[in-house]
Amino acid sequence: MRKVWDAALLVGVALVIGIFLRYQGLEDSYIKAFDPFLFWRMADTIVTDGGWPGPDSLRYYPYGWESEELTPALPYTIAYLGKLSGDVKFAAKWYPAMFGILSLIVMGYIGRRFGMAGLPPIALAVIMAYLYRTSQGFADKEALAMFVGFLGWYFFIRLVETREWQYAVLSGVSLGLIATVWGGKVLYVLALIPFMLMTTWNEKIKNLPNYAMVLLIYCGMHYFVPRYQRFWVDPVSLFIIGIAGLMLLAWAVYKNKRFKKYGKNRLLIATGLGVALTIGMSFVFFGDGFRIQETIYSLIQSPVARAGAVTHYQTVAENQRPTWTWQLNNNTFWQQFGMFFFLSLPLIYFYFKGENDKEVLLGSIYIFLLYAAFSAIRLFVIAAPAIALAGSYATKLLMENKDKALVATGILLFVTGFYFSAQPTFAAAKYSGSSLTTTWYENMKWAGFNLPADEVLVTWWDYGYWIQTLSNRTSLGDGGNVGPGYILNWNSGHFLATDDMQNATDWLWGWNLSVVTIDSQLIPKYWAYSTLGGISDVLYQFNYYGKQPTNFGVVDVYGGYIQGYGPVAVLVVPIGDQVNLLLGTQTNQGVVWQGIVGEYAGVLNNQVYFCQPDGWCKSEAFQDYQVLNDTALFFYSNTVFGGDYQPMHSVFARLWFFDGLGIPGQVTKVVDNGETKTFVILPPASGVSE
Repeated sequence: MRKVWDAALLVGVALVIGIFLRYQGLEDSYIKAFDPFLFWRMADTIVTDGGWPGPDSLRYYPYGWESEELTPALPYTIAYLGKLSGDVKFAAKWYPAMFGILSLIVMGYIGRRFGMAGLPPIALAVIMAYLYRTSQGFADKEALAMFVGFLGWYFFIRLVETREWQYAVLSGVSLGLIATVWGGKVLYVLALIPFMLMTTWNEKIKNLPNYAMVLLIYCGMHYFVPRYQRFWVDPVSLFIIGIAGLMLLAWAVYKNKRFKKYGKNRLLIATGLGVALTIGMSFVFFGDGFRIQETIYSLIQSPVARAGAVTHYQTVAENQRPTWTWQLNNNTFWQQFGMFFFLSLPLIYFYFKGENDKEVLLGSIYIFLLYAAFSAIRLFVIAAPAIALAGSYATKLLMENKDKALVATGILLFVTGFYFSAQPTFAAAKYSGSSLTTTWYENMKWAGFNLPADEVLVTWWDYGYWIQTLSNRTSLGDGGNVGPGYILNWNSGHFLATDDMQNATDWLWGWNLSVVTIDSQLIPKYWAYSTLGGISDVLYQFNYYGKQPTNFGVVDVYGGYIQGYGPVAVLVVPIGDQVNLLLGTQTNQGVVWQGIVGEYAGVLNNQVYFCQPDGWCKSEAFQDYQVLNDTALFFYSNTVFGGDYQPMHSVFARLWFFDGLGIPGQVTKVVDNGETKTFVILPPASGVSE
């Protein structure tokens, strides 16, 4: 009874902490992040019309979006919660934290199967990598997916304990349900594969049919989700089916008395048959007997391979792949997982030397998900539950020791882990406001009231869901990035980043587009859309240091960073009507001045200071300093923006800094509220309506 009370008490503490962290800012006017706006729009339509209609005309102009690509669980869940609460928008804000809290309860049940009581949910409650996807307003898909995934793990643990086929069914169905929610559905089931292989290798065959049943039910569940009905011909799904087949073959070979004389070699026989089956499936479905093996090998290599060309996925900062080194900005592992990451490392031992199947299973989950996390920073969220379980299990083993010193060490390590993890998490949870701002809301409402119903807004894909939901207007791309989204994001990225004005406007008008909306955040995001658009370069920002005494008198100095230069300083030296911007490299000995910025423009007292007809003033050699291939636009008050000629002559730069100067046609600014600007760009012969 005391153990039950202790477990309930610790889970209760985890829930209190989890609720406090995850419902911060629930009273905010706007939903945080981008994705919730799509789910809000879908859920609202489901509540109003009784279901989600066919192709969505507001997404992916001119291709459209087929409803078959919908993963239905999330919008229908939000719609149901919206009916209960009477407010769909509130449900969209509330949903992720609710499932984040429910996941802590399931984690408590998982911990109970390992004798860890409430340690895992307490650890998970304060791990930052898990917080962002399970907080109010961040209604991304992971919160529901992870809840269902935890259930699948729990039932699988019960299967390992009891060998009852009912738990195989429950585990397979739970893991399969992730396909109705999240594209990362396969990670939870793949985390079980190392355990299954180890069990087969150790010739523990009694439960192999049940394990195979879990995998086959998981694959079968995809048939009920239109988006994944062809999942069974995917190389990864065939690999999973192949593992199920291997276990069934091993079970059949060991059960057959005629093979008993071969002893341990029976495993080799089953493996040979499994390899032949895999090659056969690969040949039948792909015409290549090694397609499945090559795909799996490439996935295994992905986390450790050298970074090659930047992919569409990696243009988002949270998806950029880290490396197998500790050279991560601000020590990312420490930030995301705190002390629990280091506490969890010893669990690798238990995969190979576990005293029972459950220890091997826990090691399997931990090793696979930690490895997967190196594929993308975003997958740190999937590593968080594994690290919480592993760190708690290592602590539990110390606390169970007869040596009081080791017990004290275990308690101290866990408390220390909690302290170092909670510090950054509590600080991050107390932010205010949201990614949707009042000015963006005004911009979207202006579009909804003033643009024709069939108008298409051009911008970077981040803002697509806001356009669709708040303006009820069509966007080219959005955060879904499915189907033609990749093509459209390349086009919009290239349009914003190119300095070829004729090419840019030919594309705009050729696609029957005329309205472009941008915001100040496209300056730090320039690398993402320029890279995706095939123009890899950046816009740099230098912050104002103040007036500093120099060899040129007391002048304005700015500091920042430029790739190729490193830390730099920009010195503004006005001499008569000429403005000289010196660019220098910062060293331990001081600033080494490299030369004069080749072009410049500026803003002073809210007035753009530039030279006709292009906007950029040409610099001249100053003293012994030569003119560089760099461009800068400076604000005397606080900031300098810079880059080489291409980004500073891009469509975005001309719109944001010069209100369209140099762009062919008739450019009319219709919205400018300081953070966002919207322009109508029409061919020269067209009329412009305000």
